[in-house]
Amino acid sequence: MNLQFSIAGVVSRRYINETKGRGLFAEKSFEKGELIFSERPLFSVQHVYNRATAWTCGNCFKFLGSLNKQLLHYRKVFGIKESSELPEFENAFNFHTKVYSCFAKCGEKYCSEECRNVAFYSNHQILCVGEQTPDSNPMYQFKKHSIETNELFLLAAQAIACLICRIANDPSSDQPTQITIPLTTNNNNNNSNNNNNTTTTTTTTTTTTTTNTNNTPETIIQAPLVERICNEFFSEYQHREWWDVRIDGNFTAEEGKQWATESLELLRKALIPLLQNNPKTNNQTFIGTVLSMDFYSHLLGLLEMNDNSIGFFNPLELLRRDINDIGKGPFTNPPIQKNLKDRSNAVLNSIVDAFRQYHNDQEGECDQEDCNDHDHDHGDSPMVSDDHHGHNHHSHDHSHGHGGSHDDHAMEVTEEGGDEEICEEVFPSFDGFGIFGLQAMVNHSCEPNITVVFENHDNRAHIKALRRIEPGEELFHTYIEETNPYEVRQEDLITYGFRCECRKCLEKI
Repeated sequence: MNLQFSIAGVVSRRYINETKGRGLFAEKSFEKGELIFSERPLFSVQHVYNRATAWTCGNCFKFLGSLNKQLLHYRKVFGIKESSELPEFENAFNFHTKVYSCFAKCGEKYCSEECRNVAFYSNHQILCVGEQTPDSNPMYQFKKHSIETNELFLLAAQAIACLICRIANDPSSDQPTQITIPLTTNNNNNNSNNNNNTTTTTTTTTTTTTTNTNNTPETIIQAPLVERICNEFFSEYQHREWWDVRIDGNFTAEEGKQWATESLELLRKALIPLLQNNPKTNNQTFIGTVLSMDFYSHLLGLLEMNDNSIGFFNPLELLRRDINDIGKGPFTNPPIQKNLKDRSNAVLNSIVDAFRQYHNDQEGECDQEDCNDHDHDHGDSPMVSDDHHGHNHHSHDHSHGHGGSHDDHAMEVTEEGGDEEICEEVFPSFDGFGIFGLQAMVNHSCEPNITVVFENHDNRAHIKALRRIEPGEELFHTYIEETNPYEVRQEDLITYGFRCECRKCLEKI
């Protein structure tokens, strides 16, 4: 977890005032549509319902293999014996990655050795359930509970796992940094006796009490890496206890407290033995911090207020829609011979029919269960982030709320020549969510000047200008649907604990 607060010559974070806190500012001019910066998430997960129908890398979320390997995957999912392949030709949607399995053979797949290593050493070694997992396995139980209640727990576990891995693997973690603070602000978790001229040591933090030249007691703390990381993370992003963040009616505060308590207990059962087996993490202060309800509830609140959806089209879907137009209009690839197009369409047909039946079955189940609409809302296009976040106040669409077990079979609306055209999505897009360190520092406005898009078929967020931006101008995202009426927007912003004072809101437009 490496927090980034600026990009030299591009953007920088500045303090605004006590009310607004800090914001992100442009260091140069940007034209409408211009890329300002791109970044990968600090933590991110794929929605559970989406994993079977969007076969992607467990680290960067790229679709795996190739177009034909994707087809083979879907044939296995649906039990289709067809073995014909798409012809080999150059087109805008071709891709080729290798497929690597998790070291412990838990079923997770990766597009490269680099992605496998990054995932393993940053969090997966802590969260992996292995090849043969009994129902009694605490990590298995934790993940099952998360799927049944709220998938935000999975993101929180990844954040905690990242913290544990950094402490366990970083050689500098046993080299504390000295900070001096007034005695009265001593950490409550430090069980030292605060008598003058005494020195007490815990397993993680050395606290020395001295008297300065003004005879004022002060405490010098040898702060270990874990404390610096925790303080850095929580000081940079808006957070409250999870159940104090409005959840738009998906569940009550009482349910949130109950689920979080159950979730943390399962996580503690899974992680405490691992922590105790490593001398760098085997101390009560560390365990008591990262696995406490205070830490967990605020971490969940931070993620709830700052996370962003991640979505992008399936390459097979793009091919299905556009194969007949390749070589025409905006497509730069040479035209494809008609016989190759016909052959490609024929190869796709059996999978398309299977998916349409699958979508119909899912919709039927939803009608019977009267499910929550949030479980199906992709937004107008998975190419564009439908969640809106900033540094001080953030949001997401809560589609990782209670359940999250249904396919959303997105139907997009496009406009051509002023007429609306309904475009069916057959091959499901990638659908996930995560927290982006720098993008999450952008403040809100109902008149945003930037947007977040995912257009390279992986988990990188691309921040682009919605209009010309001048040097020194603050960047604004919208956390809500900015086209809603004034009263609706203010209601939607209750989650973030502030009232918007942009021009539209001041004029109550």
